[in-house]
Amino acid sequence: MAVVAALGFVAFRGGKEKSETSSGGSEVVSTPGQKTAEHDGPVEIIDENFKTSLENNQALPPGWKGEALGVVADGEGRACLEVNKKTGEHLVTLPPLSLGAGFVIEVEYILHGLPANRGNLNQSLTFQLASSRGGEGIPIAINHAGFVAIAGNEPRQAAGFPVVDMFHLKDVKISRLHLVRNGKTLRVELNGVIAASAQIDENAVFDRLQIGLTAGHVPNRFAQPPEGYTAKLYSLKIGPLSK
Repeated sequence: MAVVAALGFVAFRGGKEKSETSSGGSEVVSTPGQKTAEHDGPVEIIDENFKTSLENNQALPPGWKGEALGVVADGEGRACLEVNKKTGEHLVTLPPLSLGAGFVIEVEYILHGLPANRGNLNQSLTFQLASSRGGEGIPIAINHAGFVAIAGNEPRQAAGFPVVDMFHLKDVKISRLHLVRNGKTLRVELNGVIAASAQIDENAVFDRLQIGLTAGHVPNRFAQPPEGYTAKLYSLKIGPLSK
């Protein structure tokens, strides 16, 4: 089942070049494109770079669950998480957590995409924050072009996000994402720039986190020999928000 359909994520438009005004869903409470203050990053509850799993020939880190994703080495030998299916959006579930009023989720990832007239082959990274006690979860989706949607809001693009055209897919670089919860504000930063934010229930506590990636290869038909590029998650850190 596709993550976008199952979790109600906003579909991204292929080839979109400008951000849209948010409407519906949660209220946007800060200005996309705003530079963020430097912070020390999370005090780790989880600090995972998949290296140990790769060295021990483990499909996933201990406690992680998801048959469609596994730890592999990229072309340069660095450990990463990748989907092992041919198509669709697939989830991995982390061990139980306790994410309260202040936390940071930091990831390094790489996504690729093509414009709509080339097949609309776009990759995405998704998060689902939820509580085992019930209530509505919060979906967050990020696409290859730096567009972010939180809880059904219209996608907004991080200012200055490096979008690579189809002739230079091999030049796509690893991006760094921070998902920051500070009381009733939830925001997503891409490469140090606020892409989107929303208001949530300030009393919400999340103990379930799922992360999704797109399956399949985005082809580079201009390379000799032809190449294909997969979505990859390189690292994950989760911890309390620094005061």
